Amino acid sequence: IKLTPFINRYDNITLIEGIPGGGKSSAVLKLTSDFLKKHYPDSLQNVWVVNTNEDTAKKLRGNLGLSEGENLDRKTLLTKISNWTEPKIDNNGNITLDDKHSRLKKTLDISSVFNIKDIPNVPKVIFIDEVSRFTTDELDLIDNFAKKNGISVIAAGDFN
Repeated sequence: IKLTPFINRYDNITLIEGIPGGGKSSAVLKLTSDFLKKHYPDSLQNVWVVNTNEDTAKKLRGNLGLSEGENLDRKTLLTKISNWTEPKIDNNGNITLDDKHSRLKKTLDISSVFNIKDIPNVPKVIFIDEVSRFTTDELDLIDNFAKKNGISVIAAGDFN
């Protein structure tokens, strides 16, 4: 991850990168969960687990040994924390970004224009698997939500 543009971009997101099947979810996220249980058990009282769909999030939650919290997919997470809407994707898989979704900053970085919601009972930790399914501006949105609410986000995925 040190050679990617992600290293200094996100303040509250820890990105775990590796090859498919390399143990990011089954080993690294599990070890992180076990560490938090042992040393910071209060941080796991309400954990959001995010995956490709709510069923895989529920399975990951079980694998991590977590009981309390919500299981979310990408779209549910983004609409829960903001006024986000799905961008248009053409038949070739290209995403059309416009001023309704993103803005180009002076640094030439793309960032989200959506507002962060004030919601009750936010978690202290969010685990995200398959994070490569999120766009850069969606990760910015999650990072802004996490910063605003003092949340640690631990995300795993394949970035190749």
